[in-house]
Amino acid sequence: ILYDFIEYFEKDGPSYLQREKYHDIINTIFRNMSTLERDAIVFQYTDWEHANDGYLNQKMIGDVVGDYFFICPTNLFAQIAAERGMKVYYYFFTHRTSTSLWGEWMGVMHGDEIEYVFGHPLNMSLQYNSRERELSLKMMQVFARFA
Repeated sequence: ILYDFIEYFEKDGPSYLQREKYHDIINTIFRNMSTLERDAIVFQYTDWEHANDGYLNQKMIGDVVGDYFFICPTNLFAQIAAERGMKVYYYFFTHRTSTSLWGEWMGVMHGDEIEYVFGHPLNMSLQYNSRERELSLKMMQVFARFA
């Protein structure tokens, strides 16, 4: 969303997204859906007690995009594979890297776990903290056992 709607978001700090812009983004991303479907998305992803809270509107757009493009398709794929008798393993990476170049408001980004799987935190020159080095070691062990 940051790339597609650069005029609405700040990279390094939270963006206070006006309600009108929230609707603009929903209507653009889901332009191939019916008005009823888009209204259902808005209904589901609105904190109605704080509908005009720009910070929450920005967060809800992130949730919509994450759910639609990542979480839901992954869950569907896992469900179909399990129904066909395949073993399914799933993880959800929630650690926000201390050296992230992205604003804290963005949380954990898609693909952030890759640097841990490949041991980047073990490179002392990259200035990861000790907790991140431990996490990287654990993740490398888990992925190696899995493979």
